[in-house]
Amino acid sequence: MKNKWFPYWQCLLNSEMFVLIMIGCLTFGQKMRCWIEIFMSVYHQKSITKAAKELHISQPSVSLAIKELEEKYQTILFDRMNRQIYPTEKACLLYNHSMQIHL
Repeated sequence: MKNKWFPYWQCLLNSEMFVLIMIGCLTFGQKMRCWIEIFMSVYHQKSITKAAKELHISQPSVSLAIKELEEKYQTILFDRMNRQIYPTEKACLLYNHSMQIHL
């Protein structure tokens, strides 16, 4: 069954991250909320390993969630350099909007 929101993802990604979150939550429900929770922890901790410990899940699960979120919306949320991660501008937008809606 195809979701009616699917055609809107691409155009919304580049215009408003808040709308992206809301449509994602409506579309994917629990899975999207899980992705956002993991994303917020990684953003806050600035570390996939620390986020995994904070959330009590495995490091590969955190990496996979971030990868799936990036692939779903065809954007890079974290730059990875020398075993460290740095949030991109879009990650900052997503984090700020996520905080506003208290996910």
